Amino acid sequence: RMASNMSSLEQLVDLTSELIRIRSTHALPEHILHARNFAANYFDDTGLFIEPHIYGSIPSLTITKHTKTPKVFLCGHLDVVDANDEQFIPHRDGERLYGRGALDMKSGVAVMMALIKDLAHTSHDVGLMLVGDEEIGGLHGTKVLLEQGYRPQVAIIPDGGLAIHRIVEKEKGVI
Repeated sequence: RMASNMSSLEQLVDLTSELIRIRSTHALPEHILHARNFAANYFDDTGLFIEPHIYGSIPSLTITKHTKTPKVFLCGHLDVVDANDEQFIPHRDGERLYGRGALDMKSGVAVMMALIKDLAHTSHDVGLMLVGDEEIGGLHGTKVLLEQGYRPQVAIIPDGGLAIHRIVEKEKGVI
């Protein structure tokens, strides 16, 4: 049984749908900024420390309990690969939600946003890092935030991968 202050599945679907509607592609950088601002505004009145960042014209966001070193950082990205206009219109087919970024990774971002908001007034030492450049390498998002001193003990990144039910413990990237 869910506590009354916890997010419901329908709220998560609605939040994911709102994120899908934002065409946050690198061809439209102002839309990545809009997605970042949408996420920041979601945390109004939570008492959390909302810190928007821009490095190399790439918007990012950190949400913390006034520390750069939470025990756990939930990490995600707001940018998506370009697509046709109709792919930015979310639609449901039975139990599934479709739209650009539904799996990679706007549903993950929505869940993390809701979780951080649900935990805002608890003692859990968690934070949220959302970047706008994962699809182009992450050099002005995560890399710069790490250089700025954002260092958790554990980072959880529920990004798309081989399968939604598989956990990747480590990854070899482009560098």
